[in-house]
Amino acid sequence: MAARKRRTTLNDKWRQRIQTSMIINRLQDHIEGKIELTAAQVRSAEILLKKTAPDLTHTTGEVTHTHHDELTDRMTQAKERAAELRRH
Repeated sequence: MAARKRRTTLNDKWRQRIQTSMIINRLQDHIEGKIELTAAQVRSAEILLKKTAPDLTHTTGEVTHTHHDELTDRMTQAKERAAELRRH
């Protein structure tokens, strides 16, 4: 029986999933006050998430809709925090 070859590189799909989760983690840390992000960084994260995360606005189902609302709420909080930081 032939030995299995170890896969040492990630395919593009997994790479995208990891990058998306890293963006979400940074935004969560910012919302929780663990790190500071500029308004430009928050906006950049929002743009990248729109490109990498699935758009759940046209999906049916209560669970999916709930997740979309949570992400929207977090993005709103991040924008408000960035606006507050600009004022100070």
